[in-house]
Amino acid sequence: MCNIELKNTLFLYPGLEEKVIQLVRSYKMEERIILSSFNHYSLVNCHQLAPELETAPLYRDGLYMPWVYAKAIGGSAIHPNIRAAPDIIIQACLSMGLPVRPYTINKPAEMKRLFQLGCSAIITDFPEKAVEIRKGFQMK
Repeated sequence: MCNIELKNTLFLYPGLEEKVIQLVRSYKMEERIILSSFNHYSLVNCHQLAPELETAPLYRDGLYMPWVYAKAIGGSAIHPNIRAAPDIIIQACLSMGLPVRPYTINKPAEMKRLFQLGCSAIITDFPEKAVEIRKGFQMK
């Protein structure tokens, strides 16, 4: 899977969603792409243009019932800042069938804890380390 973050919060870049979706479709990557953004209006637009693509809101502050919010905007997962996603929220989202992929998880101990908790994935600056830790955890 490949997460494409639309960086259109400070500058809106008209037509960005259409261009990204066109490229995803032209490379036939619909099954492998997740579109995420802090601009949730942009994600709604993406969902309307390409409902077959997975979208996930990025957020840094707590959301009340994020599983409800994500689905309300057409999202199929959430990408919270880890400080905005205590274990109880992660577990509630997972129990509602909503994948949780917190960011930015760079400490090995935190990676292991989140994998043990059942997080769907993590967003990290060190993917090789995360894969190594996840494989070690899965073998046990």
